[in-house]
Amino acid sequence: MGDTLGLHRARTRALGWSAAALSATVAVCVIAVAAGPTVVPPGVAADVIGRHLAGATIPEELATYSSVVWDIRLPRVLLGATVGAGLAVAGVVLQALVANVLADPYILGINAGASTGAAAAILFGVGTGIFGALALQAMAFFGAAAASVLMLALARGGGG
Repeated sequence: MGDTLGLHRARTRALGWSAAALSATVAVCVIAVAAGPTVVPPGVAADVIGRHLAGATIPEELATYSSVVWDIRLPRVLLGATVGAGLAVAGVVLQALVANVLADPYILGINAGASTGAAAAILFGVGTGIFGALALQAMAFFGAAAASVLMLALARGGGG
């Protein structure tokens, strides 16, 4: 009966692209771990990471590299990759929500709402006193949320 719709070929192609993207991400992460003021060759960085993941002992000549790579750089690189993935998912969700692949927070006014919320926090002195340091970020978040709700209400109601 054959694959008349080409689903098998499409799945194979998607799997190939996914494997290539994952390989590129791992390679970039290893290079990012190796880059910095203390020179760590990428092969040594990959060796240190592999030894830690396998639970193997770290030789004495790699102890300094191990400390730099495993304790300092790898957590930062992994956090950066996680934040980047989260932002990518948020962007895709936003584009799906408004059914426009060109939508981004700048065009939709969400960044302007966040800026307005942050400016209001500074203007009214909300960041001082009992609210503490998180008040500025909270006001920026609420400003962005208000702009999003307003934009979606206008888009759904045909008022824009």
